[in-house]
This record gives sequence, structure tokens and C-alpha cells, in this order.
Amino acid sequence: MSDSRRQQLFDAVISRLEGIDGTGNYNFDLSADRVFPWRDILNAPPEASELPILAVRDPRQVTIQRVSGVHEHTLSFEILGAVSSATEPDAEGRKLMADVTESIRSDRKWGGLAFDTDPGGDEMGLLQSGKKVVGFILKFNVKYRTKSFDPYNTQ
Repeated sequence: MSDSRRQQLFDAVISRLEGIDGTGNYNFDLSADRVFPWRDILNAPPEASELPILAVRDPRQVTIQRVSGVHEHTLSFEILGAVSSATEPDAEGRKLMADVTESIRSDRKWGGLAFDTDPGGDEMGLLQSGKKVVGFILKFNVKYRTKSFDPYNTQ
């Protein structure tokens, strides 16, 4: 059986973040070994050699019945990030958040998997003050529709 729409969206977010390559409007080069599903980088900070790093979580989804036979889902994503700098870790954290935001902006419909994406806020703070590592959580919501009680087929 194919993946559920939620899984397809999760995979699309991971893939999009792996596309942050340091060219164009991007500040950082993140490859497949710098973006992880569900890694708790805020409570278990990564090694310096792993930075910058991103982790993706989809902790909650709200579903409502829009019309007969159609469910509208709001899937919440959290992007956890960490970056270091000897002089301005906070500025580097903002640059990495900007890269994530830029990647979301490139296609808010996620290749047709969703009908929109909304911002959800962010938080930033020092993870390791002696090592000057900043961490953040950037939140956004992806809206999509499926047939009622059918996680695989869209409406």
C-alpha cells in the first residue's frame, strides 16, 4: 500500500529541507546527513561536527469535517534547528531559520499534496553557552484534504 497523505507530506518537508544548499537565497548547505526525522536536538545537543542541523517533527494534526465526505486536516510541523558561531550564534540561528522559511515559501502547496501552508511562530535560545550553540523551533501548519476517514485518498 502507498504512504498516507500525512507521511507523504512529512517526506516532502524532509526532502525540501535537504535542498537547502547554500546557493541563491540560502545561507547554509544542508545535505541528507544534516536533516533528521524526530531527532531531539534541543534536549540532546548534537556534536559540533554535526552543525548546522535540522530535525523535523509532526506532533499534532487537527481534522474537521468540511462537507459531506471530506476531511480537512491541519498538520502541525516543528523544525528544530541548531547552529554554532564563535562570535554571533544568535545571528547564525536567524539565518538558518530564514533558510527554512525560504524553503517553505518556494512551494506552499508541497507539490500538490496540500492546499496551503500557514506560519506558526518560532522560539530561539542558547543550547550550549560555552560552545555558543543556538537552537530554535520554527512551527508551521500544512492544510490538506482527504476523503472522510481515508488517509490515502484526496478529495
